[in-house]
Amino acid sequence: MSTDARLSTGLPGHPKTKKLVRRLGPGAGWSLVCLILWARANRPDGDLAGMSAEDIELAADWTGENDALVRELTSVGFLDGESGAYRLHDWAEHQPWSAGSEARSDRAKWSALCRRHGREEAARLMPEYAAKVAKSADSSATSTNQPANSSEIAGQSPAKTGNHGTPSPIPSPSPIPSPEEETTPNPSAKSEGKPSGRRKREKITFDVFLDACHDAGQKAIPSDDTIFRFASDTGIPREFLQLAWREFASKHRGTSRLQKDWRAHYRDAVRRNWFKLWWFPNEGACELTTAGVQLKRELEAERTRQSAQSEAAA
Repeated sequence: MSTDARLSTGLPGHPKTKKLVRRLGPGAGWSLVCLILWARANRPDGDLAGMSAEDIELAADWTGENDALVRELTSVGFLDGESGAYRLHDWAEHQPWSAGSEARSDRAKWSALCRRHGREEAARLMPEYAAKVAKSADSSATSTNQPANSSEIAGQSPAKTGNHGTPSPIPSPSPIPSPEEETTPNPSAKSEGKPSGRRKREKITFDVFLDACHDAGQKAIPSDDTIFRFASDTGIPREFLQLAWREFASKHRGTSRLQKDWRAHYRDAVRRNWFKLWWFPNEGACELTTAGVQLKRELEAERTRQSAQSEAAA
């Protein structure tokens, strides 16, 4: 497993570093680098809880006055907290790969167990992580249950305008269905007056597809869609599929582009990673790219605003 750390080219000239070196000498700058590298290898989340000032200075190979390095690291802002509860300042921002290493390791183990033994056995072997996954899924399902006419739910079409023609806010579609939800056939074309059996599909717009899903009371991407098995087999987290759906929907809603099977088109977008939202490192689990992180933050901010608006209206 890679344990390299990121060091900014601006670190030597940063005011914090200059103050540290001016107060304690050049050795303090080197000890700062040693501490960063030690934390990457031993405390990948940047949390130094339980470590005294002496412990930290030993980790940093500091040979000067006792407690002086920790005192000045705290003073200039490289360390946050107090004795026994120190934390490297803004570690997750400066060392994002390190900060997420434990979570990536857990996800990789979980995915491997699911592929090899099935989800039930994986849950037995990793009960704490299974509970976390279940809780995350429940939170995701709850977050999509917005009040009527406030947002699009699970990829359905936007709510119709009211009697006064007031449009609903910009929707936040999510294709992820709840496990207990029943699914119905693809509503790409209506079957009234047509014989049962295989029939030629007509090309329709994305909005017509969503309207048909809404009228049929079903998810745009049902729970038994093959894309979920593909994601599980390849280690793509389900929340990443939500981001891909959001981008996919924003690209096609309101356009005149026609497709016979919008679900298949979405599957292709995920399999080929059209929007470059994630990537696979040589070691570890699937991770969001910069574009993926940006989209995730945008979605979280939108949900926060919607929640605040709902509370204000209550």
